[in-house]
Amino acid sequence: MTELSEYEIYRETIKRLLVIVGLWPGEAPSFTCRFFICVQLIVLISIILGIVCFLVSNITNVAAVTVASSALTGLLSTFLKFIWMLINRGNVLKLHEMLDPHFMKLLNHRNRPTNLLTSVFFFRRMTWLFAMFMCMSIAIYASSPLVFMLYQYRNHVRPVEYMYMHPAIYPWKVSTASGIGYKLLFICELTPHFSLACVTIGVNALFTLHVFQ
Repeated sequence: MTELSEYEIYRETIKRLLVIVGLWPGEAPSFTCRFFICVQLIVLISIILGIVCFLVSNITNVAAVTVASSALTGLLSTFLKFIWMLINRGNVLKLHEMLDPHFMKLLNHRNRPTNLLTSVFFFRRMTWLFAMFMCMSIAIYASSPLVFMLYQYRNHVRPVEYMYMHPAIYPWKVSTASGIGYKLLFICELTPHFSLACVTIGVNALFTLHVFQ
């Protein structure tokens, strides 16, 4: 694969990640995308508030506070990153319009510097490595309650205790008699993580792309 192909794949990957969450500079999100983002933000804020309630209720439990604080820090940092991108969308657009067309023009120049794309392999591999760690984190969060319930089923524990994906306290209770409510809650807790992954990977990669340009 040539260095130019590496760069094109690198840029296209970043664009796809940010288009999903409506943050790609210069491309306004569709109504469906904006609606989806609003729903995701509402669910995410609910999860954050649930974790805060858990922290307050278990403030004397060091182990519980440590686990909850870790989850809260990750969700809050990504949430603030998303809000920052929305607030500073105009500045990001100016930076993108200044760098991206100029760099593309330079790439198409017949006498472009031979070392122009030397570092693209490193930047692309770092982005893929970061994406892999993000996917692993989401998989761990999603599989933990499933493994816990599977353990109960295998050991004939009744009634089965339904474990939340996050250490959180919500204003409603999930019935142990029926798994329908839990399945809905599990989907609601899992869905925002895909958007969070796109935001975290995409925003970080976008600025590494600008640094590279």
